[in-house]
Order: sequence, then structure tokens, then C-alpha cells
Amino acid sequence: MRCLLLDATMRPTSLVTRERAVSLVVCGNAQVIAEEPAVVFRSEHLHVALPVILQVSAYVELRPLVKRNVVRRVLFCRDSWRCCYCGKDAGPRDLTVDHVKPLSRGGRHVWDNVVTACRRCNHRRACTPATYPRRPTWSRWPGPAG
Repeated sequence: MRCLLLDATMRPTSLVTRERAVSLVVCGNAQVIAEEPAVVFRSEHLHVALPVILQVSAYVELRPLVKRNVVRRVLFCRDSWRCCYCGKDAGPRDLTVDHVKPLSRGGRHVWDNVVTACRRCNHRRACTPATYPRRPTWSRWPGPAG
């Protein structure tokens, strides 16, 4: 059985083993929010009911659970298999991934900074961030990426 560990703001951070949960309580690093009185851990001088939900006193900065990498085929689907500069429909061999703010100018390889471009437009644009692509058909357009 696993126990839920909450941070100081009552946000769930992780699931811990029951042994780890009891250890956190006994050492004073966590406070019991809910316990299971039917399961008791005993020692010579101590009886501890199984903590089901614990709260640590420190705030824990959570990393994103899933890092969403830019995938060419998903990007092309997002932009409807169309060049965001000239609007031409194309297949996967004719399309490229273009960075709105080029990597060489400090742009990042993230979803908000990449668009679909045909080879001709991507080659013509090169490393100039001045020309801005037309709005694709997907719902949230990020604007100039920074």
C-alpha cells in the first residue's frame, strides 16, 4: 500500500511506501492528515498507525510530469500539413520545421516557437526573425516567441 505525500500547500507530490511514510512521521518530517487505525506499526516504546495521507512542511517545486517534445508529424498535423508562410499544402517530404525565433538568435525548440514551412519558404527565410508566419488553423496562437 502506498501513502500520499502532500507539500506545504497541500498539493500532492508523490506516493511513498508505507515504511517511508512511518519513517517521515517518526522523524518529525511530516504531519499525518489521515491514518488507517487498523494497521499499526509497533516498536518497544512507540505505536504508530499507518499514515495514509502525509503533509511535509516544506514547499516542493514540481517538475512537469511530461516534457512535450516537438515531433515533426504532430507539428505538421497541428498546422494542417500547410506552410505557415505561403499557405501551400504539402506532404511530409516537402515540409520542414521552422523556428519563428531562430535558434541562432536565442529561440528555443519548443511548441510555441516552431511552425511548419515548405522547403522553399524555410530556405528563403534563413535566419531572419523579421517575417512572421501566417496564423495556423490551430486554436492557440502563441504570438512572437521569446
